[in-house]
Amino acid sequence: MSKKCSYEECNREVYPGKDKCIFHVEKKGKQEVRDFRVDLARLLKQYRREKPDDWSFRGFIFPDSINFIGRPIHFRGLRFTQNVDFKGATFQGNADFIRTKFMKEVSFEDATFHGWAFFDYATFHSKMDFRRAVFGQSAWFEQSVFAGKVAFSWPGDPRPQPDESFAAPIRPGRIYFTKTECKDDSVLGFTENFVREDCYVEIDECDLSRVQFIGTDCRQICFVNCTWANCRGRLGVGDEYLARFDKKKLVAALAC
Repeated sequence: MSKKCSYEECNREVYPGKDKCIFHVEKKGKQEVRDFRVDLARLLKQYRREKPDDWSFRGFIFPDSINFIGRPIHFRGLRFTQNVDFKGATFQGNADFIRTKFMKEVSFEDATFHGWAFFDYATFHSKMDFRRAVFGQSAWFEQSVFAGKVAFSWPGDPRPQPDESFAAPIRPGRIYFTKTECKDDSVLGFTENFVREDCYVEIDECDLSRVQFIGTDCRQICFVNCTWANCRGRLGVGDEYLARFDKKKLVAALAC
């Protein structure tokens, strides 16, 4: 009987000489990288053909500098029609999701980005989850569009917490939101974040009227030319506006 991958509930056969499948092997040499590329392309074709409810890349270790079309691997411009799960995935190089369209839910919960993460011009049509994601370099969200319920938060504070689930602050790195847009009934939840002193978040030319910051330490966040909520003649944060003037959206956001 062939051995199965030791990663959680993965049922794939192990890679020769390893205890995990090619997708979950941590260290990949040149041959493993080539095999990873071939098997990942095959997996994508399978997902497109069979159309399962969830496209799972959970826990995958994406090696540095590979791609589906001959050079580095990327998801640029792809259109994901089903739920996509990158929970716990590791991107050892740059992660390229420029102009990618996520038509349903997508999770990057607990994902680790060692290189640059690009989500410029990406569209998120449903729930998006980046809880406890780790960015080692910089993450860019230039002119991204959020058209669904969005849970974009890094809960965590290095100080002792009664709840162990709040254990992972943003790691050193820079995160940029530039001209991002919330469409329709979407609410961007940037809540309960602790941004470490060696981190930097810049929000540039964004409409923040439907962005929540409740519970977030904003001292390491730079706001540049942003549009704030109009709370009957004065500027306010999205939390106040939603609580006072649009409680239905607030309830929907809290249920996200």
